[in-house]
Amino acid sequence: MAAKPVLCSCNDNSLHLYDLTSFTERGKILAKQEIQSIRIGPGGLFFTGDGSGQVKVWKLSTHPTAIQR
Repeated sequence: MAAKPVLCSCNDNSLHLYDLTSFTERGKILAKQEIQSIRIGPGGLFFTGDGSGQVKVWKLSTHPTAIQR
């Protein structure tokens, strides 16, 4: 079964990307304020908007990378 990405917004101004069903973390995005909006676009793009009014465009990588802790 191929891993499917899942986005989770948290109250600490962050957005986490996990693979479903293993819940392996693929990445983390930090914002200036709480992320209030997430929209999925075409071609692996997604958009986030935070409480400061800042909108960011992201591209989902098809190749998972190791996360440094």
